[in-house]
Amino acid sequence: MAPTLRTVTLGCKVNQYETERLREGLLRLGYRNATAGEPAQLCLVNTCTVTAESDLKSRKAIRRLHRQNPQAEIIVMGCYASRDPQAVAALPGVADVVTDKPLRRETWEAPHMSHVSHRSRPARFSAESATATWPSHWPGRRSGSDG
Repeated sequence: MAPTLRTVTLGCKVNQYETERLREGLLRLGYRNATAGEPAQLCLVNTCTVTAESDLKSRKAIRRLHRQNPQAEIIVMGCYASRDPQAVAALPGVADVVTDKPLRRETWEAPHMSHVSHRSRPARFSAESATATWPSHWPGRRSGSDG
């Protein structure tokens, strides 16, 4: 059976776009969206840090995902994750913290990605493999184009 995925996006339209692009890439890799009430194996949280309330909402979302999906690998990205990666990594269930604010495809490709991990086992998530399947119209650098 295909591994299950759940995404949570807080904040702006850029975050919504980034989350959707990652979700689509993971679906192409064989993940499927977890149904209501079904535990997810991988959770992606794209955070916001515009206000202190945004930080609080991000932490609450991560804690709620962990309670509802106790076996899930939780990957946290976005502005709050970039601003305070140690605090995010200390939250329950967080497997990886992506500390680059990804604006272009090349920021998701190794070796540009920075991670903070507090688990001893590696996450099943690979941003490099997820982005490798993204469509060619992704607004990143392409041969003969500067993006």
